[in-house]
Amino acid sequence: MYIFTYKYRFELVILIFGFLYIFFFSRYGLDVEDEGWFLYASKLISQGSLPYRDFSLHTTPGSLFVQAVIFELFGATVMVGR
Repeated sequence: MYIFTYKYRFELVILIFGFLYIFFFSRYGLDVEDEGWFLYASKLISQGSLPYRDFSLHTTPGSLFVQAVIFELFGATVMVGR
């Protein structure tokens, strides 16, 4: 265990910092009205619709495709989208 932490200490610091950063913002709870469009767009992608052809987006679709895959794995709910 010591060799692993010594070899990857920079990566561990970045990982811990990332978790602390996300934890700081996740304490505000869910904002379904703000996240609703992204959840809806991810649901449309997981049902086979294509962005910019079947519906419009105001962001790049990469994160929505990742979220659509997560919806397929764990179900289409707000907590999974979060």
